[in-house]
Amino acid sequence: MLKIGIDIDNTINIDDNSASFFSLLTHSFKDKAEIHVITRRNLSGRDETIRELDYYNIYYDFLEMTEHKARYILAKGISIFFEDTDEYFQDLGKNVLVLKPRESGNYDFNTRRWLYDGKTGKEI
Repeated sequence: MLKIGIDIDNTINIDDNSASFFSLLTHSFKDKAEIHVITRRNLSGRDETIRELDYYNIYYDFLEMTEHKARYILAKGISIFFEDTDEYFQDLGKNVLVLKPRESGNYDFNTRRWLYDGKTGKEI
């Protein structure tokens, strides 16, 4: 079965378009894939996070709250991952399709350039 991982902050909740897309995506795939919402949020905020996912009408099979997203993805065999922060997918192999949304924390809309640091990018 296809397994899809989706981050919340600056991915699902970038704006209304993003939230609508992920609502449609998760409901469209709920019988075809296992949906994992993966967030770095603190476990103490689990109830609030569930309420937010309900507000955005996000379907999911699993909600994982961890600092170790790559470890979780590899352990669960997730093959598609939506994530805005490079550090969380740097250790994933090419067998995991990563889809990175643009948002103000990773993209400068004025200069139309991606934002990286020395750990996650290199100048070509």
